[in-house]
Amino acid sequence: MTIITMSVKRKIGMIEETMGKLVKILESVLVENITEQITMDDGSEMFTDNDLSGSGLNDGVTGPKLSDDYSKFGDPDVTPNHVNKELVLDRHLRKIFKQMKKISGLEEYMEYVSKQSEEFYYYNSPDREKHSSVRGIVQRIPKILGAAGQQGVDRNTATTLIYTFLNNGGYGRDFSKDTLDLSPLVTYDIDAHTSRDAVLHETSWGEVFANSKEEAIQKFEESPDQWVSDSEHQDQESGDYINIENTSVTNTNKRHLTLDNLGFA
Repeated sequence: MTIITMSVKRKIGMIEETMGKLVKILESVLVENITEQITMDDGSEMFTDNDLSGSGLNDGVTGPKLSDDYSKFGDPDVTPNHVNKELVLDRHLRKIFKQMKKISGLEEYMEYVSKQSEEFYYYNSPDREKHSSVRGIVQRIPKILGAAGQQGVDRNTATTLIYTFLNNGGYGRDFSKDTLDLSPLVTYDIDAHTSRDAVLHETSWGEVFANSKEEAIQKFEESPDQWVSDSEHQDQESGDYINIENTSVTNTNKRHLTLDNLGFA
């Protein structure tokens, strides 16, 4: 009985050891998959910064810490809890921006959306996929840094991150130093009465008086308005805008970066 018990324990130990090795292999594969999704122009992996392994919000960042005296922030009406939230947001943004420095194409993205809508679904452009991919990478950074949410931040927040990153010095900035400018990204909702060309595709019928089939076809093609007696709508294509009037601003939007929309609330 003792021999059987020892044998079973030995087998259980071997199984546990094997399972431990499998878990480590799976963890390694998952890390590789994440880093392969987001790589830089020079081929280096993106999320290898020490910030990812540090657990403290003050790691690698100079300036005010969470334990500092609140009076140095000036406003006596600001509560300690409010100051704490601002400092926590500051630390998260610095970590996000340090990772964004490794992504090329952010300036081009902001130039692109300053000329046409950031809603990439509604128009064709040769650079559409490229800029959509750049924004998609930025959307996932907070999630990889520990934020909540399955898909990362939304499109508007990602664009605001890019705007704020560039507004604070962008690629040439040392984000472990100095104060961050968190001015909002301002946009305007527009309402207007618009007119545009449209192409209507139909199947049309008509009875033509002619001396031959060839002549009937020719008459119909040259003057369809004279011969079409009925038609059936098939499809419609919208063309260029030909008139815009009664244009007005219906709302001014100020996009702020917050712990909530970044997923750290």
